[in-house]
Amino acid sequence: LFTNPVVASVRFGAKSPTGGVNVDSEVVPIGEGQWDLEFYGDVGRSFTSFPGYANLSLGYRVRTRNDRFNFKPGDEASLLLEGGWALIPRLMAKGTIDYLYSGHPKSLGFTFTSQRRELLTVAPGFLYTPMSDLTIEALIRLPLRGQGFPAGPQFSLGLSYSIDLAGNVDR
Repeated sequence: LFTNPVVASVRFGAKSPTGGVNVDSEVVPIGEGQWDLEFYGDVGRSFTSFPGYANLSLGYRVRTRNDRFNFKPGDEASLLLEGGWALIPRLMAKGTIDYLYSGHPKSLGFTFTSQRRELLTVAPGFLYTPMSDLTIEALIRLPLRGQGFPAGPQFSLGLSYSIDLAGNVDR
């Protein structure tokens, strides 16, 4: 299992406070009005003994203070395990286990110990590749445990298309 090479990467990201912040309890907000800085480490590999792959991603999100509302969301740590297996040519089954845990938010000098966010989900799905550059992904994300997030399953349908800017013929 661990004798062949793995692929590793480091990712960085930032989310800026764009648009208005909605504090209505009946509406899920698009954002929370502050900067978020994300740092992730990923490692993964495909297997030669069977047509499959496995990935591990560990991340940390630094959530800055929203000065307009004097609110600082808790920083978040995340873990994602993903694996897939080619069932037949062009069709792959995949699954993820995703865990997110946040620190306690703070506002007006108070720490809200009951308001931290936590979410554990599993997401089984399929990838279909009708042509070499096009992939269609369908999955359902099922929450197993959590607090501070909207409840219920999420259905996802994705489409990706690869463009080779280098002009390579063999892939």
